[in-house]
Amino acid sequence: MSKAAKSDVKSVAAAAVAPSKGAYVELLNEMRTHAKQRSAGTARGVLMASPHLQQIHLRSLYVSSSSNDPAVKYLEPKARETGEGQADQSQTELTKATEAFENSGSTDTSDYKKKLEELRKRDQESANKRIDKMYDEAIAQIDKFPQSGDAVVGFMETFGGLFNAVLDKITDFFVEVGKNILNWLKNVWEKITSTFNSVVSWITGWFS
Repeated sequence: MSKAAKSDVKSVAAAAVAPSKGAYVELLNEMRTHAKQRSAGTARGVLMASPHLQQIHLRSLYVSSSSNDPAVKYLEPKARETGEGQADQSQTELTKATEAFENSGSTDTSDYKKKLEELRKRDQESANKRIDKMYDEAIAQIDKFPQSGDAVVGFMETFGGLFNAVLDKITDFFVEVGKNILNWLKNVWEKITSTFNSVVSWITGWFS
């Protein structure tokens, strides 16, 4: 057998061996870090995993039966709660800031915009805590269902993209409100309500 053939046999054999639970946990923690970087805008796209984790990472992205996996079934409602919680917090804080600006009677929007930026930073901190909680839940599920490693990693990759999209939608709306608050005062509450209702409605349909 040639060296090349022997190398191919070794690669197939290695792929057939189930990764250790520790490898999945290590990968999830790399994904956790990447998810926080994405939410902060310092990273984009899918994680480039460490070389020794790339094989299981790539494999997990193509798992087709994850919807029937017990760990994923547990994580799905947790993910929706995470997205809804982030949206609810943002809506509540935006409502308070907008009420204060409206009641002030001011036409100077500089302080209002500063407040929205403060809220955006607070949202970022809250998002990181929610990301940590979801990844802790995912790791706990792998501990409970070691055979679910691929499905859990694949699910968390999907969740990361969805949650990041929530953050982007909220951030974009905060910027839009800040720019247009004086023009929107007559119907700003309608815009806030409709925007966040749309976000939450979208989150409710995740994984269905």
